[in-house]
Amino acid sequence: MKTITNRTAVLLLAIVTVVLTACGSGSGQPNPAAGSGTATPTTDVPTTAPATATPVATPTLRPTATPSPTPTPAPTRTPTPGPAEITLEPVFTWYAPDRATHFEEAPDGSGRFFISEQDGRIIELTGGPDASDGAARIVLDITDRVLTEGVEEGLLGFAVHLEFGQSTGNDRLFVNYTADEPRRSVLSEFGFAPNGTLDLESERIVLELPQPGDIHNGGMLEFGPDGYLYAGFGDGGDIGDPEGHGQNTSNIYGTIIRIDVTTPDEPYVVPPDNPFAAGGEAPEIWAYGLRNPWRFSFDRANGNMWAGDVGERAIEEVNFIVRGGNYGWNTREGYGCFEPQTGCAETGFIDPVATYIHVDGCAVIGGYVYRGDRVPSLDGAYIYGDYCSGRIWIIRNADGSKQRAKLLMDTRHFIGTFGQGLDGEVYVLAYGSETDPDDKRQILRFVLQ
Repeated sequence: MKTITNRTAVLLLAIVTVVLTACGSGSGQPNPAAGSGTATPTTDVPTTAPATATPVATPTLRPTATPSPTPTPAPTRTPTPGPAEITLEPVFTWYAPDRATHFEEAPDGSGRFFISEQDGRIIELTGGPDASDGAARIVLDITDRVLTEGVEEGLLGFAVHLEFGQSTGNDRLFVNYTADEPRRSVLSEFGFAPNGTLDLESERIVLELPQPGDIHNGGMLEFGPDGYLYAGFGDGGDIGDPEGHGQNTSNIYGTIIRIDVTTPDEPYVVPPDNPFAAGGEAPEIWAYGLRNPWRFSFDRANGNMWAGDVGERAIEEVNFIVRGGNYGWNTREGYGCFEPQTGCAETGFIDPVATYIHVDGCAVIGGYVYRGDRVPSLDGAYIYGDYCSGRIWIIRNADGSKQRAKLLMDTRHFIGTFGQGLDGEVYVLAYGSETDPDDKRQILRFVLQ
């Protein structure tokens, strides 16, 4: 096990309701009032005027926001469908996820899907998305190890090893969760037992990160096309990043890290081409200056990395993540100054690809680049949404250049996370509403009408 402290690069241990402290109120609860769920849908996402920031890196190949356990009632408006031919259809209709934090298909082609729930369970779904009566079973239950005291705490993400099911000895699953005594983020791995469940006794801690509070924990895990494991961590709170973690590269708060978990004798090693691998800063860092990168993903066609970074005072942003990139928090939010509010540095940061203001939501939920066959018009589009408003947008550029995102559809759902199958189809995980019987906890898929 490795431990990471605030001033050293020695690694420690390094929902879903997490990402949603986007409004800067300090409550950690979604605030649709700040996100004006009754706003008239527009075709473009409002953006602030871009500053003349100088990128610090060149693009290379390669979900503060999660919903609260007790969501605010869904906005009372009539949902606006997307373009005439695109809609969402319920799939896996025999299973209702409870505060899903991540969803992915097993990489071995067996047709099994895994879904994590914030309280500490991972469920295996078999039978396929279109089955009328599939099977669901718990393959991991660590509710006794997971801290869920704060609305942004819990089992926040997982990743199945890319060689799962290939008889290479890598039938492993990695998880990212919050724990107590002391309060910390835990990144650990479990091995699969012969019956397909995860062996509780096999847990091995990869790294831990002390958490100063119960918000901005990040939680996303994903294997990149390079075979390395990427993990996202928020700034640790409190509101405004008072410790200045976002711009402090001696720790891994407010970062996406990249580590090699293939070595048998070490929990992980640092890839030699990481930007700070030579020392002086936290060598695990891949990109930094992020407030709470709740969800990120890789485009399976070209390896490009996209992230939704949950904002605070006014701006939600989508970032094109590159090696060594500094995305500005807490000096900047979106394209403008945050601390100080005026006269902040204007160079050395990478601007967001797209932003939207809190009239259109409260917490960005990063998604995936669509590479499926069911909706050809979405091919190559990065899909993302907002937890509070239920709006879903797309970005079509593949190179990370700034643009105005297009509103794809305006739904009534609380969007907790997105998922993607091996076939490139993209799924929406809806939390449901306790006050709206038509808004159910469900898994949805983009299709043509």
